[in-house]
Amino acid sequence: MGCAASTAAQRAHGAASTSTSTARKEKLWPTTVLPVKPTRQDVDDGKTQTEHASESPVGRAVSLAWLAQFVKAHAGTTQSWDVAKEFMAEEDGGGKDTSLIVTSNNIETHRDKRRVAEKTKSGKPVPVEYRDIPFEQMYTTDVVECFVRSLARKKHMSYAQAENLPVSAPTYFISHAWNSTFVDLVESVKGALAGAAQNDTYVWLDIFAINQDDTGGVFSAMKELDDGRTLAGTIATSRATLVVLDKVRVIPLTRLWCLYEIGSTPPQKLQLVTHGFSENDVSQHIRNIDAETAQCFSPADKEMIHGEITGKFGFASMKHFTKELKLRFMLRPMSYESDLQALRERGQSNEYQLEDLRAHVTSTGGRLACVVGGPGEGKSSVAAAALDMVHASHFCKRADVRRQDVLEMVRSLGFQLGQRFDVVRECLIDFEEDTAAKALVDPDVAVNAFLVDPLKKLSKIQKHAVILLDALDEADDDLHISNAAVGLLRDLGVHGAFVPATPSCVLIGGLAGGTSWSGPRRFT
Repeated sequence: MGCAASTAAQRAHGAASTSTSTARKEKLWPTTVLPVKPTRQDVDDGKTQTEHASESPVGRAVSLAWLAQFVKAHAGTTQSWDVAKEFMAEEDGGGKDTSLIVTSNNIETHRDKRRVAEKTKSGKPVPVEYRDIPFEQMYTTDVVECFVRSLARKKHMSYAQAENLPVSAPTYFISHAWNSTFVDLVESVKGALAGAAQNDTYVWLDIFAINQDDTGGVFSAMKELDDGRTLAGTIATSRATLVVLDKVRVIPLTRLWCLYEIGSTPPQKLQLVTHGFSENDVSQHIRNIDAETAQCFSPADKEMIHGEITGKFGFASMKHFTKELKLRFMLRPMSYESDLQALRERGQSNEYQLEDLRAHVTSTGGRLACVVGGPGEGKSSVAAAALDMVHASHFCKRADVRRQDVLEMVRSLGFQLGQRFDVVRECLIDFEEDTAAKALVDPDVAVNAFLVDPLKKLSKIQKHAVILLDALDEADDDLHISNAAVGLLRDLGVHGAFVPATPSCVLIGGLAGGTSWSGPRRFT
């Protein structure tokens, strides 16, 4: 499961394994493909770009083309390997010296029993021999034992280094569970990245990037993970984190390491790869996330992750972290970081007297303020000066189709409000399953579920939120007939709002117990 999956192998298998294949292994990557151009510094150091990048685990992402070729080369083969130690219940052979024999006929039964032993913590060590397992049946953990770890024990390095693969900094970080079918993982990643140039798209998979050597019972992976710094660096470098879910068991959402990886990812970088799930499927599994009870075999890993979550991430408890994860998955907010930064920089050199504006939008709920003016007259600068009173914001942008979508707008605004107000967060994660699923696809349901209902809850406890909508003219359609942001205001019950044709921003001062609003006040 992402970079932390090295520990999954420890808990599932444990010690040395040997592997054999009944089919000829093709050379997976001819040297004529993906020629590597060394940088000036690399030449000075006498290193190729691949050698330079592979020194750090962060730089050991493999290309999507290589990954597809790896699967193609082993398709139709059968593999055999030995594992010195797995954990099974006593009634299933655990605790014995005699090896369990696993074939294609009983592998699913064996896996089911192993999962039960892991969940109940009733497993005892036993050697296991896997014989003639079709490649298509192999889990990711099996690929590690059969191909990766056997090589790591000989060369004491990662698979990417040992095979001298052409590697690079990651385009995408892949968060996944080891106890799912490997070919499905690859097909899911390929499907999610359909249309991408496979030779130029690099995916970071822990099984190839991290040294999985366990010689002498010492796991090199833990050193390379570097107390989470490798994970943080990989996510920061990547365009996005792809969380690959298997439809049957949705394992990543039940594993603490995967939830930790997800929590380490900025919300705007988080993408679910769902095998064609319906939104109802996704909603159901999101509601069942629980970081407190998520499985983690290693007590040391669990302690480290809990410390990171409550320390570095700043969550008061694992319960709070669970709620944050649910919000991220359900709402999938857009990022306004660059917009906010630009707005702050614009407002640094200006001072405004905003007492009237502040009093208007914060004194009671149900207030609307429009900041109006011509081009270049400082409307956005006023918005920048007002940021300290704003709890959630949306920046319209004509060139970004997501910024024009009411559903995307309310998801992002709801997420921001959920981070600022406990009552909003509770309201957002306590919807009935059917309502939650509909709100993910129906804009009308979403406006009520993600904005109107939470704002009503705030008004009941005498609180209200201030929402900023900026650059409303950027939300006009091509014919300037309709405007998505103005439509959102009307959906909120703000009828007859004055919105000029020139660029303007709007500050909304919560709801006054219902969806009734006082007349909009114009600030010029």
